[in-house]
Amino acid sequence: MTEILDPELSEVLDFDKFGFLEPIPDNDFDNALAKIIYDDCYKQGMAYFRAIVKQEELSERALALTSLLIMFNPAHYTVWSYRTKVLLALGDEAIQNELSWMDQVAPHFQKNYQVWPHRQQLVQRTGDYKREIAFTETMLQLDSKNYHVWSHRLWLVQQTREFAAENSYTQAMILQDPYNNSAWNHRYTVLFELNAAEMDEASLTTELQYINEQLLNFPDNQSVWNYFFGVMDYAPNHNFKELVISLEPTMSSTNALFLEAKAKVLPKIEATKIYESLANEIDPVHACYWRYLAKSLDDEA
Repeated sequence: MTEILDPELSEVLDFDKFGFLEPIPDNDFDNALAKIIYDDCYKQGMAYFRAIVKQEELSERALALTSLLIMFNPAHYTVWSYRTKVLLALGDEAIQNELSWMDQVAPHFQKNYQVWPHRQQLVQRTGDYKREIAFTETMLQLDSKNYHVWSHRLWLVQQTREFAAENSYTQAMILQDPYNNSAWNHRYTVLFELNAAEMDEASLTTELQYINEQLLNFPDNQSVWNYFFGVMDYAPNHNFKELVISLEPTMSSTNALFLEAKAKVLPKIEATKIYESLANEIDPVHACYWRYLAKSLDDEA
């Protein structure tokens, strides 16, 4: 490579300390149909990254180079993957430093698909799930509906099995924003999937009381209704009719979500009439959906 090495890259590579590397250029670049105009430092850095990968160098230099490249392209899966490999080879101190570094950069890459699997592998090594749970809380204060953070937190709960604490956390998040569908989804997965073995009749009754309270306060909240529908599917033999009918005095006669819940607990003939009314009068925009539900009653017969 005849071009002058970028000063920042030269400092990272530190040939005097780590030895010389023969860069491996991107041979496909010149023949590409549509060439990407890379920053010179990034282009050079990738050439040396290929060299490091080829010789399987797991060093502080390799780590520093991946840091530089990630700042240019945070979504580069291969760079992240190799960075993880380097860190696991360097050991616990490097991993702790990495988590501290990630605490600083993750807010800038909140919805990056590479950040979270990277953290998972490191946290598995440290076993410090409590620290990571706290980190997700910080991240969710920045964006309370961030799918990536909720997914990461769910993975953490699968490791810790601290379901009671998670129950309290989702309640706090729902109190902060009752329309936070991500919090409701997380709550359902924890209570009715991960901890389903503990969902006895008493626990179900307690949860239904919570749902009832939410629906009375927010009758138009689709997140709560969808959660309720999920609970109904989870416990098909439970009698939900009393709860649904008790809500009727507080519900608008055109509340499609309530009417759907009502149809679910009534006999087939009455349910069909509700679906027909929704399709033809109350909510014709979603007529196909309501007719589908009506037809499904025939299929179940």
